[in-house]
Amino acid sequence: MTEKHTLRLADPSAIDSIISVDEFLQIKEQYDAEQPLITLQTKFNLAWALVRSDSTQHVQQGLSLFCSIYKDSPERRLECLYYIALSHYKLKQYEESRRYLNMLLSKDPNSPEALKLKNRLYDAVTKEGYIGMVVVAGAVVSVAALVGWASKRLFSKRRP
Repeated sequence: MTEKHTLRLADPSAIDSIISVDEFLQIKEQYDAEQPLITLQTKFNLAWALVRSDSTQHVQQGLSLFCSIYKDSPERRLECLYYIALSHYKLKQYEESRRYLNMLLSKDPNSPEALKLKNRLYDAVTKEGYIGMVVVAGAVVSVAALVGWASKRLFSKRRP
């Protein structure tokens, strides 16, 4: 019997679009209005809004909120695993993203959103690997050219 997927998660591509200032302010106002007894959903909404920001600091704050929700609310743990993985992905912390994503997939292997994120993660790691190889190759060529140039100058000065 195939396990049916039940979690409702944002598509991983949602991380690519930046939250509007108006939407962020609306969520932040709701969060502030509920002080000191903030509902779990409002805290979650703020975390998601922060992660969709273009500010690394905001993304880190959102990640921290998701981790707090994960710790304090067992009923939202699977959902939080996904958003923690997505947050790490946005921060380009791919190993951490993979770790949380694997935790989620071990509990919910049929999650379409998690499987999409897994593919995006693979593509990002592959792309970074290629970029890394190009950078290293460029550095090797530069060093070789510099050594060649220095050797030529050194040996050309030695001749009588």
